[in-house]
Amino acid sequence: MAGCEAERSAPVALDVPGLPSPELALQQALDRTHGFMASLNERIATPARQTLPLYTTNDYHGGPLVLHPDSPTSGAAPHPARGAEATPRFLRAGATWFGFGDGYARVHCRPGQICVVNLQTGERVTTSRLQTDQESGWTVTVVKGTRGVHSSWAAALTPHMEATSAVLHIPTNKRRYVLVLDPDGDTMQSVRFIYDDNDAQNQPEPGTTDAQANPRATETGQRSSSVAPDFGFVISGANPQWKPLRAYREGDRTYIQFPPGAIVARPRLVVLAPGGGRTGDYRTVGDSYVIDQRIEDALLIGAEPDAPSVRLTHRRAP
Repeated sequence: MAGCEAERSAPVALDVPGLPSPELALQQALDRTHGFMASLNERIATPARQTLPLYTTNDYHGGPLVLHPDSPTSGAAPHPARGAEATPRFLRAGATWFGFGDGYARVHCRPGQICVVNLQTGERVTTSRLQTDQESGWTVTVVKGTRGVHSSWAAALTPHMEATSAVLHIPTNKRRYVLVLDPDGDTMQSVRFIYDDNDAQNQPEPGTTDAQANPRATETGQRSSSVAPDFGFVISGANPQWKPLRAYREGDRTYIQFPPGAIVARPRLVVLAPGGGRTGDYRTVGDSYVIDQRIEDALLIGAEPDAPSVRLTHRRAP
């Protein structure tokens, strides 16, 4: 060790380049991003550049997103006339967006599915103030907001199997929505609105032909939904959690509606009359069994160990 200590070498000098500043790199990246966004609209050709306000839009069924600036001479958009139907501005993240001031919105929602109409943050609505045709076969539920991303209130729409087109009015503490509920077409699971300071407080009413009854039943040979459903069933037997809320006949079909979420139990259906003791042809739609015949007597048998059974008996012959 003493010998090594005596033979010392001179230190070696190394030239190390300085590390870049993280703050400077971040600022340069932000500057490049801002420059790109500033020139983006100038590099996208669109004939609507001087007519549409600053909204992110695309074609209804999905197209390239285009940014449209406000025109300095555009001024306030005129209020839509009576009967003006709004065209969806764009689809994004599973939502369909309408301009509130463009006119009334047509909301497509197929039977057995749930569509949510989202209101603006801060809007409130009272369930008793909702206005729609009770015979049209739509269930409208107000969903109250909570906190954060769920702070906005909404209206949940659920059409039944024989639902027809209807007009729904949603008056809030800020404005009044007018929606045409349509059980046909591609389902709009989430509907949202774009607002402008120049929008009127009320959306226009649709014309009589725009909100007419759905011709679907006539085209398929089914009974018109204007015929009142027949609720003449007596439900008896055991009381499992999935026990139906009601059973009814409408047209050439029979419907068995279960409590919310209870459809997952999937009890076995046996049609006793007509046909006697055979399993009926049925399918699951939403929270209901749909049987393609007018049954008079049937059994629902659960999959639990004790096999609870519920009997559905019609009071009178068809």
